[in-house]
Amino acid sequence: QAEDGIRGQPRSRGLGDVYKRQVVLYVEERSKAVSAWKTHKMEIFYYDIVIIGSGAAGLTAAIQAVRSGQNISVCILEKEGQLGGDSIKASSGLNACNTSTQSNNRISDSAAKFYEDTIKSGQGLSNSTLVKILTSQSTDAWDFLTCLGIDLSVVAQCGGHSIARTHRPKNSTIGSAVVKGLTKYIQKQRIHKIKNITRCEAKDLIMDEKHKRVLGVVVSHEGKDMEIRAGAVIIATGGYGHDSTPTSLLKKFVPHLHHLPTTTGRQAVGSGVKMAWKIGASLVHMDQVQIHPTGFVDPNNPNSRNKFLAPELLRGVGGIMINETGDRFCNELGYRDYVSTQIIKCCKPRGEYPQAISLILLNQQSINMFGPTINFYLEKGLIKKLQSIEDVASSFGISASGIKKTLASYKRSAEIGIDEFNKTVFPVVFSEKDIFYAGLITPVIHYTMGGVRIDSEARVLYNHSNAPSETYHPIAALFAAGEVTGGVHGRNRLVGNSMLECIVFGRIAGTAAAKYVTNKKDTINSLIGQPNLPH
Repeated sequence: QAEDGIRGQPRSRGLGDVYKRQVVLYVEERSKAVSAWKTHKMEIFYYDIVIIGSGAAGLTAAIQAVRSGQNISVCILEKEGQLGGDSIKASSGLNACNTSTQSNNRISDSAAKFYEDTIKSGQGLSNSTLVKILTSQSTDAWDFLTCLGIDLSVVAQCGGHSIARTHRPKNSTIGSAVVKGLTKYIQKQRIHKIKNITRCEAKDLIMDEKHKRVLGVVVSHEGKDMEIRAGAVIIATGGYGHDSTPTSLLKKFVPHLHHLPTTTGRQAVGSGVKMAWKIGASLVHMDQVQIHPTGFVDPNNPNSRNKFLAPELLRGVGGIMINETGDRFCNELGYRDYVSTQIIKCCKPRGEYPQAISLILLNQQSINMFGPTINFYLEKGLIKKLQSIEDVASSFGISASGIKKTLASYKRSAEIGIDEFNKTVFPVVFSEKDIFYAGLITPVIHYTMGGVRIDSEARVLYNHSNAPSETYHPIAALFAAGEVTGGVHGRNRLVGNSMLECIVFGRIAGTAAAKYVTNKKDTINSLIGQPNLPH
């Protein structure tokens, strides 16, 4: 809400001497400060740390910052009307190893195995240092969330994982549970430490070019531009999977994919990437865009560019995929890029919809494992409950005999433990007497693996013009976490690693920003106290 920060000058805390000094400046109306302020018609506000974006990474960074620094004041900026970003839509789970949930289910896992799976998924392109951090700190991330009261008591093996390590709540989606849990904690801190401002769009980072240091951010709120000065800025704005703007990053880096539908929210236009790039930040892997194999095709609006994600968990609990002849064509638990390629190769468009479409098929046993959130998809009409194979065939225009043949073959494969696609995990088998659940799916833009380059402390990096091509330095006071960054996932992101990345690197960014502000307060005092407004 506006009263959370913009309408009132923040109380003196954290960099208390900074705030007091600013009050003196304004009271005395020192000519330089007042002249710049009036010329640009901008109000100026001050916080220790400003976080741009309120998804899981931004919310986690805020919590960690106030926990890490003594009397740190934090302001969260969100351009939409509510907190949560794309994180609230996450549906499959959060990966973690060596958890009590795994132990309770007699699952033996390790950070080394998790690291190996993630590196393998990245196909040689992942930053091994960042992957090591992601996987080795996954248990701590799980503990961090569960200590906030977030339920992660269910675990499943999803595509690309050698072990069941994708955790989720019993009665809600992972995104909803995590965002609600983090927001609830922040609400308790809000009066004294954490402010959030919705419908506030960050437009530009304020730079001290001489010292290559970020001083704050220019924002637009309630029709006015204003400055928010800060000791440190954390970018947590998400990816660019919905970027069809005139400066589209999709068009620039992956023009051949720009036409595809997307599951990302309208806010995912790469604003944080663009702001950082504008001040010289290095970008990495910008041509790596994940095509998720299963976005629901809404029968009532099949050509809509926006798609609901058909969660990976639908396949993790035993769902199979068939084409228009009733044949399976892939290992449903394979990597996302592989499954997407197989759909495009083996399935045809239907009706007026121009892209390849497959059918995902489940039975009652798999639906029971999926849990009550299946009702959302049933109510939306994205999944149909059908009483027989003949009903499936007539509803979707597929040969009933072809489906029966496929289910019989799948049962035989499950009995011997492997099928023609090298699938070795069979959560359920099907019977002709089953009750079936089915929906149409198509490949969609789901995640952007590229973004700003960061180091192990979540500091945003740049390449000095006179330095060798692989020499990078941190931009002082600028940090980033979550999908806005690149390097962790390489060519393909494992299901469940996105939410984990937000928590792990959100905590790192929050801790590092708080440490920076605490250690550099004298320098910050001298810099952010002198208006240096953009021209």
